[in-house]
Amino acid sequence: MPGTNLAVIVDKFIADTDLVRQFTNGDKTTIVVGSAGNYPSLAKIADDAQKAHSGFLTSGQASIDTLLVNGQAAIDSVVNNGHAVVNNLLSLVQGIIAKKFDFAATKSLHVIHNMGTFHFDEKILNINGQRVYAPIDIVNANEFVVKFTDFEEGSLCVSFYLNI
Repeated sequence: MPGTNLAVIVDKFIADTDLVRQFTNGDKTTIVVGSAGNYPSLAKIADDAQKAHSGFLTSGQASIDTLLVNGQAAIDSVVNNGHAVVNNLLSLVQGIIAKKFDFAATKSLHVIHNMGTFHFDEKILNINGQRVYAPIDIVNANEFVVKFTDFEEGSLCVSFYLNI
């Protein structure tokens, strides 16, 4: 590694001392610090610095890799936990509905309301025997909304509140 530029800096730094002996070998300059030459040469210092730099890069890359892996694991955990929360919420709502109302043998839900008997079978709703498409929106664990859109008089939205 050419050391001329660094040698100039070192020369300026210790120009007033007699602890420097300079040896020139081609285009490379090696400075030995210390009158007895018992201090590391500039080439050794540069080599050590390069090794430290490489070690830092390697450690830094390892840290980045670890961070990426841990970050991905954290993201996956959040996503998985989020799915679990949603699934738990849906299970909770279904459990509340199942406890609050009676399920028929067909596993569909019967709700008694002042408008009649509503029979839920997935997203098909039977109102007193008439099949009506009714999407069900779950608002929270205590409320779900059934939107009726096939009535002659227009759309109608009925909210069911589940009091535990």
